[in-house]
Amino acid sequence: MLRIIVVLSAWVFSPALFACAVCGTGQDASSGVFMRSTILLSAMPLLMLAGVVGYLKNQAYKQKHHGHEE
Repeated sequence: MLRIIVVLSAWVFSPALFACAVCGTGQDASSGVFMRSTILLSAMPLLMLAGVVGYLKNQAYKQKHHGHEE
């Protein structure tokens, strides 16, 4: 009985099983958008890290040149 359920569900859901969100066979317009969003999402952690490092350097500069007053 389990085999029949598995075979029938594979037959019914086979188009969904072959669907892939990251395959490059989509429309040309969507591939450009996908590439830009990939670049943006890849750059975001680096930009956040650069912001934290810049903030810490700014705080260290302020403490060095202005003493410990805030």
